[in-house]
Amino acid sequence: MLVRFVGQPRWSLANWLALRQPYVIVDEAHNTKTERSFEALKRLNPALILELTATPIPKCTNVLFHVSAQQLQAEHMIKMPITLIEHTRGWQAAVFDAVQNQRLLEALAQQEEAGDGPNKGAHIRPIVLLQAQNSTEPVNVDVLRTHLVDELHIPADQVKVATGSERGLEGLDLASRACPVRYIITVQALREGWDCPFAYILCSVQSIRSATAVEQLLGRVLRMPYATRRTQPALNKAYAHVTEAETGMAANALADRLIDGMGFDPLDMASMIAPQLPLEFRDDGPLFARTPPDLPSLAVDLPADKVLPQAVQDAVTQGVATISSDGSRQRIQLRGAVPAALGEALVAAQKGKQREQVAQQIERHNALVAGAQAPAHRGATFVPVPRLCYRAGQGGQGDLVLLEREAVLETVDLNLLAQPVALEGFTMAEQGTLWEVYLDGHKLRVGRGDAAQLPLDHVAGTVTADDLARWLAAELQHPSRNVAVDILPTPVRAFALAAVHHLVHDKHIPLEQLARHQYPLAQRLATHIAELRDKAAQSAFRQLMLDGGWEIAASPSHEFKFDPAVYPVPGNKRYQGKFRFSKHYYPVLADLEDGSEEWRCAMALDEQPKVLHWVRNLDSDPVAGFWLPTSFGRFFPDFVCQLTDGRVFVAEYKGEHLRAVPKEIEKSQVGAVWAERSGGRAVFAMVYKHERGMTMAQQIEAVLV
Repeated sequence: MLVRFVGQPRWSLANWLALRQPYVIVDEAHNTKTERSFEALKRLNPALILELTATPIPKCTNVLFHVSAQQLQAEHMIKMPITLIEHTRGWQAAVFDAVQNQRLLEALAQQEEAGDGPNKGAHIRPIVLLQAQNSTEPVNVDVLRTHLVDELHIPADQVKVATGSERGLEGLDLASRACPVRYIITVQALREGWDCPFAYILCSVQSIRSATAVEQLLGRVLRMPYATRRTQPALNKAYAHVTEAETGMAANALADRLIDGMGFDPLDMASMIAPQLPLEFRDDGPLFARTPPDLPSLAVDLPADKVLPQAVQDAVTQGVATISSDGSRQRIQLRGAVPAALGEALVAAQKGKQREQVAQQIERHNALVAGAQAPAHRGATFVPVPRLCYRAGQGGQGDLVLLEREAVLETVDLNLLAQPVALEGFTMAEQGTLWEVYLDGHKLRVGRGDAAQLPLDHVAGTVTADDLARWLAAELQHPSRNVAVDILPTPVRAFALAAVHHLVHDKHIPLEQLARHQYPLAQRLATHIAELRDKAAQSAFRQLMLDGGWEIAASPSHEFKFDPAVYPVPGNKRYQGKFRFSKHYYPVLADLEDGSEEWRCAMALDEQPKVLHWVRNLDSDPVAGFWLPTSFGRFFPDFVCQLTDGRVFVAEYKGEHLRAVPKEIEKSQVGAVWAERSGGRAVFAMVYKHERGMTMAQQIEAVLV
C-alpha cells in the first residue's frame, strides 16, 4: 500500500543536497546547456557551479582559468606538436606511411624500454587510429582492413574494428604487453570514455575538411603515456596522416578542427601543428628522410564577377598568389604568410559575416606559417647556455656546484640579536568594529558604536610578556611562516621577548594591546627576520661570489638547454601583437606589448645580423627559463640569444627609473661575472632606452664585438 505524506518533504539525496547548498562541479559542461539540465542544477540549490570544458561557448562562457596547450605539454600531459603529413597521392600512400610511422615509433619505444634511462621498463606499443569512409563509399572499413592484411601483410590479430555494429575492442586490455593490437579502424568515433595513451597516430582516408568526428579521434592521440616525457623525441609527438587533394591545405583544416571542434586557443596553433611533406624512402638513407616542410596554403574565394583588389593583383604578379575560376567564383590560392595589406584587401572584398570568417582564416593561417618557420619546428637546436657554478674555497678541490641563493644562506649564521631590536613604523589598527543594538521608541535599531568608549587595553590582563614571547616564537618557527625554521628555538624566543620589551618599555605600548594584536605583531617580526636575512645574504653574496671568496665559473657541466618542444606560456601572457618576429626560436612569444620599450628591444635583437635566433625568456619558470643567482633569489633576464658565431648573448632591458636601484645594479654585476667566467662563450648587456648617446640597437652592436 502506497502512503503519501502530503505537505512533507521527500527523503531523497537531491533534497539533502539542496538543503546544504553544495558546490557543484560540472564536467564536459558544454553538454549541459539545455533547459532540462539547467532545471536539474537549479533543484540542487547550489552555492556555486564550477564548469570544466575543453570547448567553451564563445562569448557566452565566463572563463575563469584557461590552460594553454604549451602548459599541458610542459606538464607532460599531451603529445605535441602534431606532426601533420598530408597525402595527395591517394589514400594508399597515407595508410602506407602511417604503418611505417608505427613501426618506427615501436622500434624507438622498445629501445627506450630496454635502455638505462628514466623510462626503463615502461611499455609502449604505439597504436594507429584509422578513420575509414562510410560503408557506401569506396574506402570503407572492409576495404581498409583488407588492404592492411592482404596488401601490407599486417597480422590479422593486430587489426581491430570499432564501429557501431562491430566492437572488436570489447574485453581487450590495450595497455597489456600481451595485447597484439596496433591498428584500430573506426568511422565516426570510438565509444565515449575510450582512453588509450598508446594511440599515437591518426590516419584519415577521408578529407580532413569533410571528415566527421575527426576532432574526437584527434583527442585520442594527444594524451601522453604515463604523463611522462620520453627520452626519444619522436615519442613526445602525435602524428596525423591525412588525405587532401591540394598540397598545403590540410594544416588550416586541422587548425579549424582543433579550434572550433576541440576548444584549443587559436594562439596555440603555431606550436601545436608541425606540417610535413610525405615521407621519402631511399635505399641509402634513414627510414624517415624528409624534404623540408612545405608552408601551409590558404584559399580565399571571391565572386567570379568581382574585380580583384589591386593588392591581390600585385600578389599574383609577384608570384605570391595564384587564381583559378570555376565560373561562379574566383579562388585565390596563397602560400606562406599573408602580408597585412593583402589580408586587409581580401577581408574588405567580402560581404557580411564572410568578412569576419576570412579575417579569422588569415589570422589562423599566419599563425601556422609562423609555427612552420620557427627555428624550433625546423629542427634547429639552441646552443646550451652555461650556468654559474661555484667551488667553495680555492685550490680546485671538489666538484663545481650550481650556484643558488640558498648556498650562500647556508654560510650565514644569522644572529637575531646582533643589534637592538627596532621595529620602526610598526602600528596596530583596531581590528574589531563596535556595533550597538538599541531601541528608538518602539523600533529596534542597529548602529555603529564608539570603540573609544570601550577601552579594553586599559584593563589588566592575564597574559604575561613571557607568554606572548613564547607564542610569538612558536608562530615564527611554524613551517607556514618559513622565516625562522632553521634557527634554534632559544634564540628565536629571546628575539621575541626582546621585541616585546622594546615595544612595551621603549614605545610604551600596553602589553594587553600587543596581546590583542598578536597576529600583526608576528607578521611584523617575520618581516624583520626576513630583512635581517636579506641583509646578511647580500653581504655574504658579495664577499663569496663577487669579491672572490668562492671559485666561480660559468660551467658547461651545468648547462641550461631550451627544449624545442617546451615553451609553457600561459594563455593570458602570450604576445598578441601584429608584428611577426622572424628569429624567435619558438613560434609564440611570452608577454610582450606592442610598442613598449621591451618590444623595441626585441625588435633590435630580431634585426641584429649577428643574432641567429633568440628567446623571450620565461619569467619565474626555473625549468623552462634561464636564470642567474642573486642575493635575493633568481634573476630571469628578458632575452637569451644565440649568435651566428655560436656564442650566447643575454640581454636585460631596464627602464631609466630603475638604473640606480640596488637590486638592478646587482643583476648587472652578476651578469658581468657570468660572461667573464664563461671563457668567451657568453656576452651580457643591460640595455637602456638611451645609454651614452646610443640607441638600443647601437648598444647591442657595441657589446657584440
